[in-house]
Amino acid sequence: MPRRKVPGTDYASPAIDLNELPNDLEEQVSPDVDDQPMLDIRTLHNTPMTQLLKIAAELDVSRVPVREALKILEGEGQVAYRPHHGYTLTELDLDDLREIYRIRRLLEDEAARVALPRLSDDDLDAMRDLIDEMEALGDDVAAMAVANRRFHMTLLEASGMPHLLHHVRLLWNASDHYRSVYYLDDAHRREVHADHRRIVEACVARDEAVLIAALDEHRDHAIDGLRSTLEEDR
Repeated sequence: MPRRKVPGTDYASPAIDLNELPNDLEEQVSPDVDDQPMLDIRTLHNTPMTQLLKIAAELDVSRVPVREALKILEGEGQVAYRPHHGYTLTELDLDDLREIYRIRRLLEDEAARVALPRLSDDDLDAMRDLIDEMEALGDDVAAMAVANRRFHMTLLEASGMPHLLHHVRLLWNASDHYRSVYYLDDAHRREVHADHRRIVEACVARDEAVLIAALDEHRDHAIDGLRSTLEEDR
């Protein structure tokens, strides 16, 4: 199968394969997508998605939900549409990443402050289990992205702030492809695991200042880790 180079990396993603598309697009036509990454950069990065009939057939749906799902992703900034070419993943941009993470910081830090005294022992156990799961996944970027989101949402959902979390999820959806590139580097994955353990330690200690600092540092690590990669594409 021909492979496409992810800009700024040595990672070559396979060109679109309709046999793989159901696993990627099924989340878009399913109503339960809040805690799932919207796209997998390894199969869809910079790849035309014009074959709606074949995609719909593979998913056993009409073209309408597939087209509507792609429109939703376009509205979230994840894909771009070009006439006569179809949809492609939006190119990575450092300024976009900084803006997304700045808004995430405002929303997630507020949710974390509210969530901290409400976290149950079950929540903390779930977060620990997810750290172990992520460490065992190795370089399975797609599975790590799912587990990583579950880790953070376990913390944030304890806030009981559904409207705020709706906007947080939109921001996560818009930056899933950034995280996919970040996780390709083994050093970055190790850094993520260490950050997550510091976050859990702060939660166990119910130390708000340490927790907020750990969350902010965790997001900063992602931006710092991607800066050189993304600036090469500017």
